[in-house]
Amino acid sequence: MGSIQPVVVEVLESRRLLSAPVRPDLLIKNKAESSYSGDNVYNATGAGQSRAVAGGFYPTIYHLRIQNDGTATDSFTLTATGGKRNRWRVRFYDSQTTGYDGGADISNTVATTGWNTGPLAPGASKDIRCEVLALSGSLGGESRGVTITAASAADPSQSDSVTATTTYAPAPAMEIRRENFDSSGIYLATAQNFGNVIDRVKVSGPAAGRSYTVKYFDAAVGGNDITAAVSKGGWTSGKLAPGQAIPIRLELNVARRSTRRCTELESA
Repeated sequence: MGSIQPVVVEVLESRRLLSAPVRPDLLIKNKAESSYSGDNVYNATGAGQSRAVAGGFYPTIYHLRIQNDGTATDSFTLTATGGKRNRWRVRFYDSQTTGYDGGADISNTVATTGWNTGPLAPGASKDIRCEVLALSGSLGGESRGVTITAASAADPSQSDSVTATTTYAPAPAMEIRRENFDSSGIYLATAQNFGNVIDRVKVSGPAAGRSYTVKYFDAAVGGNDITAAVSKGGWTSGKLAPGQAIPIRLELNVARRSTRRCTELESA
């Protein structure tokens, strides 16, 4: 019998927790999932009741369910860690429906005093949603973890937490633009990082052809002559932050009338 006793004690303890007068249960899932994580799991860390998703241009949506697992009617106060200025936006709505009728924005209340569900009978629940969006100050690969907690109004010491971690998916993108279209022989171009990661641009092209020669420079006026690097494997710029641009200048000398497209761009 001695080996059976710990099992009996564990079962009795589980029953006690499940039948507690006060017991908030917070559950989480990704919008696309059909079932929640965290049912009958209670802790303050989000262990065993968390979700992690790759985010992009649109908000990443998490569905939350606040459930009364206690034996008496109770209401629950929801609080959460918020966004990060210029980097991450975190919003909460009192509905899981999106669009024009997508519920009231309760984000400020959640982040300050806490948002209350209103009375929930034993076994009843309230469904809401959390939206996390990477802003222009975030870089691809960065993550934002949001911890959400539901505490009993009857006994605030009784709470349950879940976590949502959103990672901004890296998306490198470079663009080169020609800035003038005259026949002066001096052509300006702009290379710009349109991705969400720090990147470099590589410029390659010929230094000469059958009836022309080309010189390349790393500035609109003056600058360094980068022709040798461009024509022998490619010239690579310094690091460019998202949105950052650099000028490139080409000086084309033509022995006789001809046209030539001689510059290619690739992400380094």
